[in-house]
Amino acid sequence: MIRALLIIVMFLCLAVPLGIWWFVQLGLPQLAGLITISELTAPVVVVFDGRGVPYIEAKMDSDLYLTQGYVTACNRMFQMDMLRRLAEGELSEIYGPATVASDKLVRTIGFSRLAEAELNALSQPAKESLEAYCRGVNFYLFSHFKKLPLEFWLLGYKPKPWTAKDSLAIWKYLSYELDQSWQLDDLRERITRKIGSQDTDALFANSPALGPHKVTQAPSLSPTQGGFCNLGSKNLKLARAFLPNLGSTSWAVAGKGSASGGALLACDKHTPFSEPDYFYLLSLASPMVHVAGASVPGIPGIVLGRNDNIAWGSAALKADVQDLFQEEFSNRFPNQYKTPSGWQNATEITEVIPVRFAKDLVHKVAFTRHGPILVKQGNTAVALSWSGTLTGKSALNSLWHLNRAHRWEDFVEALKEFPGPAQVFTYADRAGNIGYQAAGIVPTRTKANVGTSIVTGWESQGDWTGTIPFNQLPNTL
Repeated sequence: MIRALLIIVMFLCLAVPLGIWWFVQLGLPQLAGLITISELTAPVVVVFDGRGVPYIEAKMDSDLYLTQGYVTACNRMFQMDMLRRLAEGELSEIYGPATVASDKLVRTIGFSRLAEAELNALSQPAKESLEAYCRGVNFYLFSHFKKLPLEFWLLGYKPKPWTAKDSLAIWKYLSYELDQSWQLDDLRERITRKIGSQDTDALFANSPALGPHKVTQAPSLSPTQGGFCNLGSKNLKLARAFLPNLGSTSWAVAGKGSASGGALLACDKHTPFSEPDYFYLLSLASPMVHVAGASVPGIPGIVLGRNDNIAWGSAALKADVQDLFQEEFSNRFPNQYKTPSGWQNATEITEVIPVRFAKDLVHKVAFTRHGPILVKQGNTAVALSWSGTLTGKSALNSLWHLNRAHRWEDFVEALKEFPGPAQVFTYADRAGNIGYQAAGIVPTRTKANVGTSIVTGWESQGDWTGTIPFNQLPNTL
Protein backbone atom coordinates (compact mmCIF):
# COMPACT_ATOMS: atom_id res chain seq x y z
CA MET A 1 0.00 0.00 0.00
CA ILE A 2 2.78 2.40 0.96
CA ARG A 3 4.73 1.42 -2.15
CA ALA A 4 1.73 2.14 -4.38
CA LEU A 5 1.22 5.49 -2.66
CA LEU A 6 4.88 6.39 -3.21
CA ILE A 7 4.60 5.49 -6.89
CA ILE A 8 1.54 7.75 -7.25
CA VAL A 9 3.33 10.63 -5.49
CA MET A 10 6.42 10.21 -7.68
CA PHE A 11 4.25 10.10 -10.79
CA LEU A 12 2.50 13.30 -9.78
CA CYS A 13 5.81 14.99 -8.99
CA LEU A 14 6.94 14.25 -12.53
CA ALA A 15 3.65 14.60 -14.39
CA VAL A 16 2.54 17.95 -12.93
CA PRO A 17 5.73 19.92 -13.83
CA LEU A 18 5.83 18.26 -17.26
CA GLY A 19 2.17 19.11 -17.81
CA ILE A 20 2.71 22.73 -16.82
CA TRP A 21 5.81 22.92 -19.05
CA TRP A 22 3.87 21.50 -22.00
CA PHE A 23 0.95 23.84 -21.37
CA VAL A 24 3.22 26.90 -21.26
CA GLN A 25 5.16 25.81 -24.36
CA LEU A 26 1.90 25.44 -26.27
CA GLY A 27 1.35 29.21 -26.32
CA LEU A 28 4.93 30.29 -27.13
CA PRO A 29 5.63 31.82 -30.57
CA GLN A 30 7.14 29.72 -33.34
CA LEU A 31 10.63 31.01 -34.18
CA ALA A 32 11.60 28.53 -36.88
CA GLY A 33 9.99 26.51 -39.66
CA LEU A 34 7.29 27.14 -42.24
CA ILE A 35 3.93 28.79 -41.54
CA THR A 36 1.20 28.83 -44.17
CA ILE A 37 -0.91 32.01 -44.23
CA SER A 38 -3.51 31.78 -46.99
CA GLU A 39 -3.90 35.56 -47.38
CA LEU A 40 -0.26 36.19 -48.34
CA THR A 41 0.27 36.89 -52.04
CA ALA A 42 3.95 35.82 -51.98
CA PRO A 43 6.40 34.18 -49.54
CA VAL A 44 7.62 36.35 -46.65
CA VAL A 45 10.88 35.77 -44.75
CA VAL A 46 11.06 36.37 -40.99
CA VAL A 47 14.41 36.02 -39.22
CA PHE A 48 14.82 36.41 -35.45
CA ASP A 49 18.19 37.57 -34.12
CA GLY A 50 19.74 36.50 -30.83
CA ARG A 51 17.68 39.07 -28.92
CA GLY A 52 14.40 37.84 -30.40
CA VAL A 53 14.02 40.88 -32.68
CA PRO A 54 12.21 39.91 -35.93
CA TYR A 55 13.43 41.02 -39.35
CA ILE A 56 10.51 40.84 -41.82
CA GLU A 57 11.11 40.95 -45.57
CA ALA A 58 8.21 40.89 -48.05
CA LYS A 59 7.66 41.60 -51.74
CA MET A 60 4.55 43.71 -51.17
CA ASP A 61 3.55 46.23 -48.50
CA SER A 62 0.27 44.42 -47.83
CA ASP A 63 2.17 41.19 -47.06
CA LEU A 64 4.67 43.14 -44.95
CA TYR A 65 2.05 44.65 -42.62
CA LEU A 66 0.02 41.44 -42.49
CA THR A 67 3.14 39.61 -41.30
CA GLN A 68 3.94 42.39 -38.81
CA GLY A 69 0.48 41.92 -37.31
CA TYR A 70 0.90 38.15 -37.16
CA VAL A 71 4.41 38.23 -35.64
CA THR A 72 3.47 40.91 -33.10
CA ALA A 73 0.40 38.92 -32.05
CA CYS A 74 2.53 35.77 -31.68
CA ASN A 75 4.74 37.58 -29.18
CA ARG A 76 2.44 40.20 -27.59
CA MET A 77 -1.20 39.09 -27.99
CA PHE A 78 -2.10 39.31 -24.31
CA GLN A 79 -0.48 42.74 -24.02
CA MET A 80 -2.35 43.88 -27.13
CA ASP A 81 -5.66 42.66 -25.75
CA MET A 82 -5.05 44.41 -22.42
CA LEU A 83 -4.15 47.64 -24.22
CA ARG A 84 -7.33 47.65 -26.28
CA ARG A 85 -9.47 46.75 -23.25
CA LEU A 86 -7.82 49.55 -21.32
CA ALA A 87 -8.42 51.97 -24.20
CA GLU A 88 -12.03 50.91 -24.83
CA GLY A 89 -13.20 50.52 -21.23
CA GLU A 90 -13.58 46.72 -21.27
CA LEU A 91 -11.31 45.65 -18.40
CA SER A 92 -14.26 44.90 -16.11
CA GLU A 93 -15.46 42.23 -18.52
CA ILE A 94 -12.39 40.26 -17.39
CA TYR A 95 -11.48 41.59 -13.93
CA GLY A 96 -14.89 42.40 -12.50
CA PRO A 97 -15.87 45.36 -10.28
CA ALA A 98 -12.24 46.22 -9.40
CA THR A 99 -11.73 47.99 -12.74
CA VAL A 100 -15.13 49.67 -13.13
CA ALA A 101 -13.76 53.11 -12.19
CA SER A 102 -11.13 52.89 -14.94
CA ASP A 103 -13.69 51.75 -17.52
CA LYS A 104 -16.07 54.57 -16.60
CA LEU A 105 -13.40 57.27 -17.01
CA VAL A 106 -12.17 55.79 -20.30
CA ARG A 107 -15.70 55.59 -21.71
CA THR A 108 -16.46 59.10 -20.51
CA ILE A 109 -13.50 60.50 -22.46
CA GLY A 110 -14.41 58.12 -25.28
CA PHE A 111 -11.24 56.78 -26.92
CA SER A 112 -13.32 54.18 -28.74
CA ARG A 113 -15.70 56.83 -30.08
CA LEU A 114 -12.78 59.01 -31.15
CA ALA A 115 -11.15 56.04 -32.89
CA GLU A 116 -14.37 55.30 -34.77
CA ALA A 117 -14.51 58.88 -36.03
CA GLU A 118 -10.81 58.87 -36.93
CA LEU A 119 -11.25 55.93 -39.31
CA ASN A 120 -12.62 58.42 -41.85
CA ALA A 121 -9.45 60.52 -41.57
CA LEU A 122 -7.13 57.71 -42.69
CA SER A 123 -5.40 58.11 -46.02
CA GLN A 124 -5.81 55.19 -48.41
CA PRO A 125 -2.23 53.87 -47.94
CA ALA A 126 -2.46 54.13 -44.14
CA LYS A 127 -5.88 52.44 -44.18
CA GLU A 128 -4.59 49.59 -46.32
CA SER A 129 -1.59 49.02 -44.04
CA LEU A 130 -3.87 49.00 -40.98
CA GLU A 131 -6.32 46.57 -42.56
CA ALA A 132 -3.48 44.24 -43.54
CA TYR A 133 -2.10 44.42 -39.99
CA CYS A 134 -5.52 43.49 -38.58
CA ARG A 135 -5.75 40.50 -40.96
CA GLY A 136 -2.40 39.27 -39.64
CA VAL A 137 -3.51 39.56 -36.01
CA ASN A 138 -6.77 37.76 -36.75
CA PHE A 139 -5.03 34.96 -38.63
CA TYR A 140 -2.97 34.38 -35.50
CA LEU A 141 -6.13 34.31 -33.35
CA PHE A 142 -7.88 31.94 -35.76
CA SER A 143 -4.93 29.57 -36.10
CA HIS A 144 -4.05 29.60 -32.38
CA PHE A 145 -7.55 29.47 -30.94
CA LYS A 146 -6.59 26.40 -28.90
CA LYS A 147 -2.98 27.46 -28.32
CA LEU A 148 -3.30 30.90 -26.80
CA PRO A 149 -0.77 32.27 -24.27
CA LEU A 150 -1.05 31.10 -20.66
CA GLU A 151 -2.56 34.40 -19.45
CA PHE A 152 -5.76 33.83 -21.40
CA TRP A 153 -6.23 30.37 -19.88
CA LEU A 154 -5.53 31.61 -16.36
CA LEU A 155 -8.14 34.37 -16.74
CA GLY A 156 -10.57 32.05 -18.48
CA TYR A 157 -11.42 33.95 -21.65
CA LYS A 158 -10.53 34.18 -25.35
CA PRO A 159 -9.81 37.46 -27.17
CA LYS A 160 -12.24 38.76 -29.76
CA PRO A 161 -11.15 39.50 -33.37
CA TRP A 162 -8.94 42.55 -33.91
CA THR A 163 -10.33 45.63 -35.68
CA ALA A 164 -8.90 48.85 -37.11
CA LYS A 165 -10.78 50.75 -34.41
CA ASP A 166 -8.88 48.80 -31.74
CA SER A 167 -5.54 50.03 -33.11
CA LEU A 168 -6.68 53.66 -33.30
CA ALA A 169 -8.18 53.50 -29.79
CA ILE A 170 -4.84 52.30 -28.40
CA TRP A 171 -3.07 55.23 -30.04
CA LYS A 172 -5.65 57.65 -28.64
CA TYR A 173 -5.22 56.22 -25.15
CA LEU A 174 -1.42 56.42 -25.30
CA SER A 175 -1.75 60.03 -26.49
CA TYR A 176 -3.96 60.78 -23.51
CA GLU A 177 -1.38 59.27 -21.15
CA LEU A 178 1.13 61.89 -22.30
CA ASP A 179 -1.41 64.74 -22.17
CA GLN A 180 -2.89 64.42 -18.68
CA SER A 181 -2.37 68.01 -17.58
CA TRP A 182 -5.96 68.27 -16.29
CA GLN A 183 -4.99 66.30 -13.19
CA LEU A 184 -2.48 69.02 -12.30
CA ASP A 185 -5.20 71.65 -12.80
CA ASP A 186 -7.41 69.81 -10.33
CA LEU A 187 -4.54 69.31 -7.90
CA ARG A 188 -3.61 72.97 -8.05
CA GLU A 189 -7.21 73.98 -7.45
CA ARG A 190 -7.42 71.92 -4.27
CA ILE A 191 -4.02 73.08 -2.99
CA THR A 192 -4.99 76.72 -3.56
CA ARG A 193 -8.10 76.24 -1.40
CA LYS A 194 -5.89 74.99 1.42
CA ILE A 195 -2.81 77.23 1.36
CA GLY A 196 -3.69 80.21 -0.85
CA SER A 197 -2.56 81.31 -4.30
CA GLN A 198 0.85 82.73 -3.29
CA ASP A 199 2.23 79.49 -1.91
CA THR A 200 0.56 77.53 -4.69
CA ASP A 201 2.28 79.68 -7.32
CA ALA A 202 5.61 78.97 -5.61
CA LEU A 203 4.86 75.24 -5.49
CA PHE A 204 4.08 75.11 -9.19
CA ALA A 205 6.87 77.58 -10.05
CA ASN A 206 4.64 79.78 -12.21
CA SER A 207 5.91 82.95 -13.83
CA PRO A 208 4.25 86.16 -12.55
CA ALA A 209 3.39 86.85 -16.19
CA LEU A 210 0.68 84.24 -15.95
CA GLY A 211 -1.30 86.53 -13.71
CA PRO A 212 -3.25 85.94 -10.48
CA HIS A 213 -4.87 82.60 -9.76
CA LYS A 214 -8.63 82.56 -9.30
CA VAL A 215 -10.12 79.99 -6.93
CA THR A 216 -13.36 78.47 -8.22
CA GLN A 217 -15.81 76.25 -6.39
CA ALA A 218 -15.92 73.36 -8.84
CA PRO A 219 -16.35 69.87 -7.39
CA SER A 220 -13.11 68.05 -6.66
CA LEU A 221 -12.10 65.32 -9.07
CA SER A 222 -9.81 63.56 -6.61
CA PRO A 223 -10.93 60.28 -4.98
CA THR A 224 -9.35 61.42 -1.72
CA GLN A 225 -9.13 64.73 0.12
CA GLY A 226 -5.74 64.13 1.74
CA GLY A 227 -2.17 64.54 0.65
CA PHE A 228 -1.48 68.26 0.38
CA CYS A 229 -4.07 69.56 2.84
CA ASN A 230 -1.62 70.80 5.50
CA LEU A 231 1.12 72.22 3.28
CA GLY A 232 2.87 75.39 4.35
CA SER A 233 5.77 77.35 2.88
CA LYS A 234 8.36 75.11 4.55
CA ASN A 235 6.96 72.06 2.81
CA LEU A 236 6.76 73.46 -0.71
CA LYS A 237 10.17 72.17 -1.79
CA LEU A 238 9.32 68.68 -0.57
CA ALA A 239 5.90 68.74 -2.23
CA ARG A 240 7.33 69.90 -5.55
CA ALA A 241 9.47 66.76 -5.68
CA PHE A 242 6.31 64.65 -5.79
CA LEU A 243 4.61 66.54 -8.61
CA PRO A 244 4.66 64.79 -11.98
CA ASN A 245 7.84 65.50 -13.93
CA LEU A 246 7.77 62.94 -16.75
CA GLY A 247 9.15 63.21 -20.23
CA SER A 248 11.40 61.43 -22.67
CA THR A 249 14.90 62.35 -23.79
CA SER A 250 16.07 62.58 -27.39
CA TRP A 251 19.24 64.14 -28.76
CA ALA A 252 21.31 64.24 -31.93
CA VAL A 253 24.91 65.03 -32.95
CA ALA A 254 25.64 66.45 -36.39
CA GLY A 255 28.15 64.76 -38.67
CA LYS A 256 30.78 67.43 -38.06
CA GLY A 257 30.68 66.59 -34.36
CA SER A 258 31.18 62.81 -34.58
CA ALA A 259 34.33 60.75 -35.12
CA SER A 260 32.84 58.96 -38.13
CA GLY A 261 31.47 62.07 -39.78
CA GLY A 262 27.96 60.64 -39.68
CA ALA A 263 25.07 62.04 -37.66
CA LEU A 264 24.11 60.31 -34.39
CA LEU A 265 20.63 60.15 -32.88
CA ALA A 266 19.41 58.62 -29.64
CA CYS A 267 15.98 58.43 -28.04
CA ASP A 268 15.12 57.32 -24.51
CA LYS A 269 11.37 56.90 -24.02
CA HIS A 270 10.51 57.38 -20.35
CA THR A 271 7.70 54.86 -20.22
CA PRO A 272 6.80 53.06 -16.98
CA PHE A 273 8.70 49.86 -16.23
CA SER A 274 6.64 46.94 -17.46
CA GLU A 275 7.02 43.39 -18.69
CA PRO A 276 6.64 43.26 -21.59
CA ASP A 277 7.81 46.74 -22.58
CA TYR A 278 5.49 49.31 -24.16
CA PHE A 279 7.45 49.00 -27.41
CA TYR A 280 8.26 46.08 -29.71
CA LEU A 281 11.47 46.25 -31.77
CA LEU A 282 11.46 44.96 -35.34
CA SER A 283 12.66 45.56 -38.90
CA LEU A 284 10.38 45.88 -41.93
CA ALA A 285 11.56 45.60 -45.53
CA SER A 286 9.78 45.59 -48.91
CA PRO A 287 10.62 47.14 -52.30
CA MET A 288 8.83 50.32 -51.14
CA VAL A 289 10.10 50.69 -47.56
CA HIS A 290 12.98 49.60 -45.33
CA VAL A 291 12.59 50.76 -41.75
CA ALA A 292 13.62 49.50 -38.31
CA GLY A 293 13.06 50.55 -34.72
CA ALA A 294 10.34 50.61 -32.09
CA SER A 295 6.73 49.77 -32.87
CA VAL A 296 3.71 49.89 -30.57
CA PRO A 297 1.95 46.52 -30.22
CA GLY A 298 -1.35 46.88 -32.06
CA ILE A 299 -0.19 49.62 -34.48
CA PRO A 300 1.38 49.01 -37.94
CA GLY A 301 4.73 50.47 -38.94
CA ILE A 302 7.56 51.96 -36.88
CA VAL A 303 6.91 54.76 -34.40
CA LEU A 304 10.56 55.61 -33.61
CA GLY A 305 13.54 54.44 -35.62
CA ARG A 306 15.34 54.82 -38.95
CA ASN A 307 15.06 53.96 -42.60
CA ASP A 308 17.77 53.98 -45.30
CA ASN A 309 17.90 57.79 -45.34
CA ILE A 310 16.83 59.34 -42.04
CA ALA A 311 16.43 58.57 -38.34
CA TRP A 312 13.96 60.10 -35.91
CA GLY A 313 13.07 60.07 -32.24
CA SER A 314 10.66 62.06 -30.09
CA ALA A 315 10.13 63.54 -26.66
CA ALA A 316 6.91 64.84 -25.16
CA LEU A 317 6.50 68.58 -25.74
CA LYS A 318 4.54 68.76 -22.48
CA ALA A 319 2.31 71.45 -23.89
CA ASP A 320 -0.85 72.09 -21.89
CA VAL A 321 -3.50 70.66 -24.22
CA GLN A 322 -6.22 70.02 -21.63
CA ASP A 323 -8.43 72.37 -19.64
CA LEU A 324 -11.16 71.87 -17.07
CA PHE A 325 -14.33 73.98 -17.39
CA GLN A 326 -16.82 74.49 -14.61
CA GLU A 327 -20.35 74.19 -15.97
CA GLU A 328 -23.61 75.41 -14.41
CA PHE A 329 -26.73 73.31 -15.02
CA SER A 330 -30.33 74.51 -14.77
CA ASN A 331 -32.50 73.91 -11.69
CA ARG A 332 -35.62 73.48 -13.83
CA PHE A 333 -34.20 71.50 -16.75
CA PRO A 334 -31.42 69.13 -15.55
CA ASN A 335 -30.07 68.61 -19.09
CA GLN A 336 -29.53 72.31 -19.81
CA TYR A 337 -26.30 74.14 -19.03
CA LYS A 338 -25.38 77.81 -19.13
CA THR A 339 -23.41 79.29 -22.08
CA PRO A 340 -22.50 82.88 -23.08
CA SER A 341 -25.47 82.87 -25.47
CA GLY A 342 -27.98 81.31 -23.06
CA TRP A 343 -29.04 77.82 -21.99
CA GLN A 344 -28.24 74.84 -24.20
CA ASN A 345 -29.00 71.13 -24.01
CA ALA A 346 -26.11 68.84 -23.15
CA THR A 347 -25.60 65.85 -25.43
CA GLU A 348 -26.09 62.50 -23.72
CA ILE A 349 -25.17 58.94 -24.67
CA THR A 350 -25.61 55.68 -22.79
CA GLU A 351 -23.19 52.75 -22.82
CA VAL A 352 -23.33 49.36 -21.13
CA ILE A 353 -20.16 48.21 -19.36
CA PRO A 354 -20.00 44.39 -19.02
CA VAL A 355 -18.85 43.47 -15.50
CA ARG A 356 -17.68 39.97 -14.68
CA PHE A 357 -19.13 38.42 -11.51
CA ALA A 358 -21.67 41.28 -11.29
CA LYS A 359 -24.48 42.97 -13.18
CA ASP A 360 -23.64 44.99 -16.27
CA LEU A 361 -23.35 48.70 -15.56
CA VAL A 362 -25.35 51.31 -17.46
CA HIS A 363 -23.03 54.31 -17.90
CA LYS A 364 -24.33 57.69 -19.04
CA VAL A 365 -22.03 60.31 -20.54
CA ALA A 366 -22.98 63.97 -20.96
CA PHE A 367 -21.17 66.49 -23.18
CA THR A 368 -21.15 70.27 -23.13
CA ARG A 369 -19.59 72.47 -25.80
CA HIS A 370 -16.28 72.03 -23.97
CA GLY A 371 -16.28 68.24 -23.83
CA PRO A 372 -17.38 65.31 -21.64
CA ILE A 373 -18.52 65.85 -18.06
CA LEU A 374 -16.00 64.20 -15.70
CA VAL A 375 -17.93 64.85 -12.49
CA LYS A 376 -21.22 66.47 -11.48
CA GLN A 377 -22.48 67.49 -8.06
CA GLY A 378 -25.93 69.05 -7.95
CA ASN A 379 -26.07 71.78 -10.59
CA THR A 380 -22.28 72.13 -10.87
CA ALA A 381 -20.13 70.00 -13.16
CA VAL A 382 -16.62 69.88 -14.60
CA ALA A 383 -16.04 69.24 -18.32
CA LEU A 384 -12.76 68.26 -19.99
CA SER A 385 -11.44 69.96 -23.13
CA TRP A 386 -8.63 67.99 -24.81
CA SER A 387 -6.98 68.57 -28.17
CA GLY A 388 -7.05 64.80 -28.73
CA THR A 389 -10.79 64.98 -29.38
CA LEU A 390 -10.14 66.82 -32.66
CA THR A 391 -10.40 63.92 -35.09
CA GLY A 392 -9.85 65.63 -38.43
CA LYS A 393 -6.41 64.00 -38.81
CA SER A 394 -4.86 60.64 -37.94
CA ALA A 395 -1.41 59.95 -36.51
CA LEU A 396 -1.20 56.81 -38.67
CA ASN A 397 -1.07 59.02 -41.78
CA SER A 398 2.00 60.74 -40.35
CA LEU A 399 3.66 57.48 -39.35
CA TRP A 400 3.13 56.00 -42.82
CA HIS A 401 4.89 58.96 -44.48
CA LEU A 402 7.54 59.21 -41.75
CA ASN A 403 8.57 55.60 -42.37
CA ARG A 404 9.22 56.53 -46.02
CA ALA A 405 10.81 59.97 -45.63
CA HIS A 406 14.01 60.59 -47.61
CA ARG A 407 15.04 64.05 -46.44
CA TRP A 408 14.23 66.91 -44.06
CA GLU A 409 11.44 68.23 -46.28
CA ASP A 410 9.71 64.81 -46.27
CA PHE A 411 10.13 64.61 -42.51
CA VAL A 412 8.46 67.99 -41.94
CA GLU A 413 5.71 67.26 -44.45
CA ALA A 414 4.86 63.99 -42.70
CA LEU A 415 4.52 65.75 -39.34
CA LYS A 416 2.05 68.33 -40.67
CA GLU A 417 -0.60 65.63 -40.34
CA PHE A 418 0.42 64.61 -36.82
CA PRO A 419 -2.50 65.43 -34.48
CA GLY A 420 -0.92 64.53 -31.16
CA PRO A 421 0.22 64.00 -28.52
CA ALA A 422 2.26 67.17 -28.87
CA GLN A 423 5.90 66.10 -29.24
CA VAL A 424 9.29 67.32 -30.39
CA PHE A 425 10.60 65.01 -33.13
CA THR A 426 14.37 64.85 -33.49
CA TYR A 427 15.95 64.24 -36.89
CA ALA A 428 19.21 62.99 -38.43
CA ASP A 429 20.08 61.99 -41.98
CA ARG A 430 22.83 60.34 -44.03
CA ALA A 431 24.26 63.71 -45.05
CA GLY A 432 25.08 64.44 -41.39
CA ASN A 433 22.29 66.95 -40.80
CA ILE A 434 20.31 67.09 -37.57
CA GLY A 435 17.22 69.00 -36.51
CA TYR A 436 13.90 68.93 -34.70
CA GLN A 437 10.27 69.72 -35.41
CA ALA A 438 7.51 70.17 -32.84
CA ALA A 439 4.20 68.64 -33.93
CA GLY A 440 0.74 68.11 -32.54
CA ILE A 441 -2.39 70.14 -31.78
CA VAL A 442 -1.72 72.86 -29.20
CA PRO A 443 -4.64 75.14 -28.23
CA THR A 444 -4.44 78.91 -27.99
CA ARG A 445 -6.14 80.70 -25.10
CA THR A 446 -7.24 84.18 -24.12
CA LYS A 447 -5.43 86.04 -21.35
CA ALA A 448 -8.35 85.15 -19.07
CA ASN A 449 -7.43 81.46 -19.33
CA VAL A 450 -3.82 80.70 -18.40
CA GLY A 451 -4.44 76.95 -18.57
CA THR A 452 -3.58 76.22 -14.93
CA SER A 453 -6.94 76.41 -13.16
CA ILE A 454 -10.56 75.42 -13.62
CA VAL A 455 -12.18 77.90 -16.02
CA THR A 456 -15.69 79.33 -15.82
CA GLY A 457 -17.53 77.60 -18.64
CA TRP A 458 -20.36 80.08 -19.14
CA GLU A 459 -18.01 83.00 -19.84
CA SER A 460 -16.57 83.10 -23.38
CA GLN A 461 -13.30 84.77 -22.35
CA GLY A 462 -12.14 81.41 -21.01
CA ASP A 463 -12.73 79.48 -24.25
CA TRP A 464 -10.02 78.26 -26.58
CA THR A 465 -9.48 80.63 -29.48
CA GLY A 466 -7.94 78.12 -31.89
CA THR A 467 -4.74 76.09 -32.27
CA ILE A 468 -1.14 77.04 -33.02
CA PRO A 469 -0.49 76.72 -36.78
CA PHE A 470 2.04 74.05 -37.70
CA ASN A 471 4.41 76.58 -39.30
CA GLN A 472 4.59 78.45 -35.97
CA LEU A 473 5.68 75.42 -33.94
CA PRO A 474 9.40 75.29 -33.01
CA ASN A 475 11.79 73.71 -35.50
CA THR A 476 15.37 73.94 -36.67
CA LEU A 477 17.73 72.19 -39.07
